[in-house]
Amino acid sequence: MSGALDLQAPAEDVILLLFLMVGCAIFLLRPRTYREKAQYCVIVPDVIDLELFARALHRIAATGQGMQRFSNSYLGRVVGGAEEAALRFLIDLQAEEITSERSVAGCLAVAMGKVAWDKNQINRSLIAKLKGDYPEMGIFRAANTYLGHTRVIKSKKGEGYAIPTSPVPELVAANLAAERHWCAHFVELVKDKKDFN
Repeated sequence: MSGALDLQAPAEDVILLLFLMVGCAIFLLRPRTYREKAQYCVIVPDVIDLELFARALHRIAATGQGMQRFSNSYLGRVVGGAEEAALRFLIDLQAEEITSERSVAGCLAVAMGKVAWDKNQINRSLIAKLKGDYPEMGIFRAANTYLGHTRVIKSKKGEGYAIPTSPVPELVAANLAAERHWCAHFVELVKDKKDFN
């Protein structure tokens, strides 16, 4: 809780900051459809029931539950876009909620990365507000189940670098968040033969 200066704030602000450290999910961004410089994404949930939310987070973190999760591993936290990260987190959260009641009303996805005008620090590059549910959430779930895998490629220096294998989950998530048809702009993904293949 201390850095260059000790944290000096009212108690409710300190509690909020402590909650944000454990209540927010962090994802690594590797965008392909939108050539942005975003590298990280912080998912800030809009919590409406803190007790349900805490229980769901605890179950997500538990191992050996046997449920398929999209974001409970390192490679599961490598996604194409901020919207995809948010929807993965929401799907995992809802899968762990035992009752039909929801613990979050939605979330805020904050993409961070280097920008051209500031090479020294990471800046916010995108903010997307997502609802807790979409009618086409099943389509996004299917896209993630069948196409939302991550592979590790080697850089020129021989180091491993994780990237999503397909840009489809990123595109579907971005479309849902923007209230577009889930397959809008799909033709742009397959206009080149190598992308089509």
